[in-house]
Amino acid sequence: MTLKMTTLRKCAIAAIGLLTAAQAFAGNPPKREFRSAWLATVWAIDWPKTSGQSARKTELNAYLDAYESINATGICFQVRSMADAMYQSNLAPWSQYISGTRGTSPGWDPLAYAVEQCHARGLECYAWLNPYRWSSTGTIPSSTSFDKNWKDKGWALSNGSYVVLNPAKEEVRKHIVDVCREIVDNYAIDGFLFDDYFYPSGGTAEDSSAGDYSDYQAYKKAGGTMSFGDWRRDNVRKLMKDLRQMLSETRPDVRFGVSPAGVAGTSSSVANKYGVTTCPSPSGDWQYNQIYSDPLAWLYDGSIDFISPQIYWKTTTTSSPYGPIAEWWAYVADHFGRHFYSSHSLSYMADNYTNSNMTELGKQIQLNREYETGVSGCGSIFYSAKHVKNSTTFSNFLKTNHFQRKSLVPVVDWKEHPTYGAPTNAKKSGSTLTWTKVTNGKAIIRYSIYAIPSSLGIDDVQDANGDGINGEYLLGVSYNNNYTLPSDKASGYWYAVCVYDGYGYEYEPAFIGYTAENTPAVTLISPAEGAKVDFNATFKWSDVGGGANYTLFVAADKACSQPFVEKSMGTATSTTVDLGDRGSEEILYWCVKAQQPGKLAGTSEIRSCVTPPYDNAQPVTLKSPVNGSEVGETVKFEWSKSANATDYTIQVASDSYFTSLKYSDRTTATTISVAASRFGVGTHYWRVIADGKRLVPASSPSRNFVIKSLPIGNYEPGYTIKRDPAQYAVTNNVKITNLWVRSVKKEYDNISFPEEGKHCRSLAALGDFVYVMRRAENSTNSQCYLDKYDGSTGELIETITVGDISAHYLPGNTLVRDDAGHLVSGNMTLNIGTNPLKLHIIDPATGEATLLDEFSFTGLKLTRVDHFDVYGDVTSGNYYVFASVANSKTVIRWMVKDNIKFNGEIKTMNSVYPSSESVFGIAPRIHAISADQFYANGMSVNVARYSFSSGKMVGSFNDNTSIKPVATQANGSLHFILSGKYFTIYPSSDFNGTNGFRMGVLVADKDDFASMKAVADIPKGGIGSVESATAAHSATPIDVIISEDGKTARVYFMVAGNGIAAYDITIDTGSIVNDLDINSERLSAKVNGMTITLNRAADLIELYNAAGVLIAKAADATSVEAPTPGVYLIRADGHNLRIVVR
Repeated sequence: MTLKMTTLRKCAIAAIGLLTAAQAFAGNPPKREFRSAWLATVWAIDWPKTSGQSARKTELNAYLDAYESINATGICFQVRSMADAMYQSNLAPWSQYISGTRGTSPGWDPLAYAVEQCHARGLECYAWLNPYRWSSTGTIPSSTSFDKNWKDKGWALSNGSYVVLNPAKEEVRKHIVDVCREIVDNYAIDGFLFDDYFYPSGGTAEDSSAGDYSDYQAYKKAGGTMSFGDWRRDNVRKLMKDLRQMLSETRPDVRFGVSPAGVAGTSSSVANKYGVTTCPSPSGDWQYNQIYSDPLAWLYDGSIDFISPQIYWKTTTTSSPYGPIAEWWAYVADHFGRHFYSSHSLSYMADNYTNSNMTELGKQIQLNREYETGVSGCGSIFYSAKHVKNSTTFSNFLKTNHFQRKSLVPVVDWKEHPTYGAPTNAKKSGSTLTWTKVTNGKAIIRYSIYAIPSSLGIDDVQDANGDGINGEYLLGVSYNNNYTLPSDKASGYWYAVCVYDGYGYEYEPAFIGYTAENTPAVTLISPAEGAKVDFNATFKWSDVGGGANYTLFVAADKACSQPFVEKSMGTATSTTVDLGDRGSEEILYWCVKAQQPGKLAGTSEIRSCVTPPYDNAQPVTLKSPVNGSEVGETVKFEWSKSANATDYTIQVASDSYFTSLKYSDRTTATTISVAASRFGVGTHYWRVIADGKRLVPASSPSRNFVIKSLPIGNYEPGYTIKRDPAQYAVTNNVKITNLWVRSVKKEYDNISFPEEGKHCRSLAALGDFVYVMRRAENSTNSQCYLDKYDGSTGELIETITVGDISAHYLPGNTLVRDDAGHLVSGNMTLNIGTNPLKLHIIDPATGEATLLDEFSFTGLKLTRVDHFDVYGDVTSGNYYVFASVANSKTVIRWMVKDNIKFNGEIKTMNSVYPSSESVFGIAPRIHAISADQFYANGMSVNVARYSFSSGKMVGSFNDNTSIKPVATQANGSLHFILSGKYFTIYPSSDFNGTNGFRMGVLVADKDDFASMKAVADIPKGGIGSVESATAAHSATPIDVIISEDGKTARVYFMVAGNGIAAYDITIDTGSIVNDLDINSERLSAKVNGMTITLNRAADLIELYNAAGVLIAKAADATSVEAPTPGVYLIRADGHNLRIVVR
C-alpha cells in the first residue's frame, strides 16, 4: 500500500533573540512558504512595456526569471482587469492593454504563454482577476459586442466614477463563474486570485438613486429582510460560494483566494457575528460600507482557500502598523482553518532600494513567519512585480537574507484528495534526472527534487517537523518528468523525487543513487485475519522500537486505500475504534503504518475483520384483518408490539411474494387505517416488517384480505369503474395494469367535458388523487375549479372552487406539481412582455390560491406562452420556471434563488424533431427534469430533449426512429425512473383517427432515446378523438406518482375533451423478494442542510423527487446532495428510503 508522507503545516521558526530580521532568518527559511507577486497588466503597470509579440514574451520571461532567481513559488498574472481577457475567450473581449484596442486580438495568448513559462521554471501561475470592474471612468464601454450585450441586459452599475457588473444580478454571478470555468477548462493554472474591486470604489448610494435600487426592491418584495448594505455584501458572498462550488466540481486542487483591503472586522458587531475579535486598527473598515466587502463572510463560508489582505503599511505606521494587523489576520485565518498570505506594498521603495526600505520588508516577512499558527500557513505576495525585476540589489537582498532556498507551498489539508506513490523508473543520465510521468486527468501534478550529499543518509536529512526531507536539500520543482541538475549538484550527491500535488502534499520519494532504509513493518496482533470484532473494536500491533510513531487505518476496501478511520497513535500500539455505524457482519480491512525517525514509513500487511451480526428483530403478530376476511370501505391494520424493534413497515401486495406492492408505509405505531380504494377489488396480502438500529429486519407471516367491491358511488352516484379491456403482456420486463378509464367514447361514456374540453387543459397528481384544472369559461376573470378524482378508482370525489387566479388571459391553463408536492397553477398569455405569467400555489384541500410571483420577458418578436413547468420546491425560495414560446424554438427560463427572482433568460434551440419542422408550433408544453434539461413538444413537433445552457437538442426520436410517433399535434410527455429503468410516456398515435389518442410507453436501461424500447400503446383501443380546437392543440398532460417503495409508477394522463386514464407500471421481477425483505440490511440516512448521508457506502446512490424523476446521483459514495427542500426517494444498491429534506 502506498501512503503519503507526513506533511508540514507549520513553518519552522528560529529563535530570534536580539538579531535583526535579516540575521534571524539567514540560512533558515521555512520549507513551506507561499512566495509570489502581483504581475499587473492593467494600464501596463508592470507589463507590457514593449511592443510586438517577441519583445513582450522576452519582457515577460525577464519577470519570471527574476522570481525564479529569488526562490519564489509563483506569480499572479492579471488576466482580467476591466471585464476583459488576456487570453482567448468566448465570454469577454480581448484586453486593450495587450492589443491596444478593446476586443482586438493580439495574435497570441499571453495566459497560455505565462502558464507554459512559469511551469518551465517550476513556478506556479495564478490567474488574477478583477471580477466586477468594467470601467474606471464612469462611462459604460460599448466598443465590443460583449459590452453592448451586457449593457442591453442591464448589467451595468455605476456610481458616476466607476462602472462594475452589477453583483446583484444572478446572470452576472453566473457569467463570472463561467469566466473562471473557461479558464480552468482551458489553462493549466494553479490558482485564482481576486483583488479588492467589488462594488464601485467611493461608495454607492443606498436610496432610490442607486442603480441597483430596483434589484433591492425586488428582493424585498420577495420577502427579503436584509438592509441595503447587507444585501450587497451578500451578493458578493454568493459569488464566492458559487465559484468555490464550480471549482469543487471541476478542479478542486486549484486554489482560490481573495485579497481584500488590509483592515476588516473593526466593528464589534461584525466580528462577533463570526466569532472573532476585532481588528486592532484605528483606521476603520472602509471596505465594509463602501465596496461592500466582507472578507470574514468568505472565510466563514469556507469559500476561499486563502486570504491575502493588502496590508500596505510599514511596521512603523502609527495609524495601521503592519505587525498587529498581520497578526490578527493570521489569527482569523487560523480560526476558520484557512491560509494567510499577506500582500505587501513595495511602492514605498519607489526605485529607492535603501537598506532601511529593504529591511522593512524583511521585518514583515519575519512577522508573517512568527504569526503562522500551524493552520494558517505563511506567505507573501508582493505588489507589484516590477520592484523585484527592476532591482538586482533588492532581489539579491531577498535571496541572501530571506529566501535563501526553494520552498513548497503550504498544504491545503481540508480537502479530500487522491494519493500517489513514488515516481517509477527514476534515474540519472549525465546532469539530467528523469522518471515516468504521473498523470491524473487535469489534476495538478508536479515534482519536488532533492539533492543530498553522498556522505549523508536518509536518517540525516529528515525534516524535524515530520515534513519529509528537510527543505535545506530542496533543489526545486518540475512540472515535467525531468530535471536538469545545476553543475554544483551534478556529482557527489544522491537524489530524491517526490510527487508534489496541487494541494501541496508530497508523497513517497523515488531515490536515485541511494538505497533507503525502511521502518520495519509492525506485526498485527489482533484482531486476527477474518476475526469477528465488537462494534467497539480494539486493534493491537507490535512495537518495532526506535521511537516509531504509528497510524491506524480502517477501510471498507481491500486495498485499505480509502480509510474511514485514519488515527494517529503516537507511540501507542493499541486503540479502540467505534464501528457502530458500520453494517451487520460487514467485512472491514485494517493496517498500521510505522515510521521511525529518519526512515521511510513501513506499512503492515492488510487484515480483514468482520463486524458483529445485528440481532434479529422479534417479529410481530398480525391481529387484523384476520386471514381471508372481507373488509369494507376502510381497512384497519393492527399488529402486536415487537419485543425489541422500534420501527414497522406495513406492506400490501397483490401477490403472496410481495413482488407487486400496492402499498407500503413506515411507522412506529402498531395500527394504521387505509382506504380500501387504495388497493382495489381482489385478494390482497399484507405483512409487517419489524426493525430498528442494529437489528436484522424480521417479517411477520403474511395474511390476506378480500375486497369484493370498492366504496365508489358515494361521491358520484351511479359511478362504476370501467377499464381498458386490453391485456398487456409483460414486455421488456415491464408490466402494465389499467386501473380505470374515463372517456367520451361510447364503450366507456363515463365522462363529459364542457365545450369539448376547451376550458380544461391540465392535470396533476398528488398523493392518492389526481386533479384536473378547468375554467368555467375562456375569460380573464373566469372562475376556476379543481376536479378531484380518486387515483385508484377514477371516481370524482369533489369539485373544489379555486380562489382568485385571474390573469390577463385564460387563468388556470396549466397545473403542475413541483418537486416538493405543491400544486402550482399558471395562466396562458398572448404577450409575455406586457401580460405576465402569474403563478399561484393552490391548496388542494380548500382551493385557496396564493400568488407565488409574476414572470415576464420583454423584447421577443413572438410572445405567446401557453404552458410552463417548475423545477424545485417553490416554497423554498429556490426554483426555476421554464416556458416555451409558441410558434418558435425559444425557451425562457427564470431563476428564483434565496427568494430573489432574477430576470429571465432565453435560448433558441438549435433544432426540433422532425427536422422538417422549424418551430415547436402552437401550445408547446415543457417537462423540466433539471435546472438545465427539459423535454418539449407541441402541435408541430414530437417530444425531444434539450439543454437550456447549450441551446441544443440532446436527444430525439431521430436516434431511434423505430419508436417515433405516427404524427405530431400533441403537447405532453412524461419522463421518470422506476427500479433503475428510464421511462418515457408520450402521445404516440391515432390523434385524429377513429379510436383516437394512445400513449406510448417506452423503457430503457440508459437515459437516452437510442436505448428506448417500446412496451405498449395505451389504451390499446384509444381514448377518443373529439374534433375541437382543443384537440387540434392536443392538450395531453401526463403525470406520475411513484409508490413509496419505489416499485410502482402510477401514471395518469388526460386528452382534453376525450378522457382521463390511470395505469400502474411495474418492473416484472418474478419471485424476487422485496427490498425490505428480512435478509436485507436496513438503509438509513441523516440530513444536514441539503446533504443526505447514508449509514453505509453504496456503489450508486440515486435521488428521485416525488414524481419519480432522477434528481441527482453519486457513484461509490455515502452521500448525495438534494437541490432544494422536499420529499425524496433514495435508491442505493437496490434498497429504497423515503426522506424529507427541510
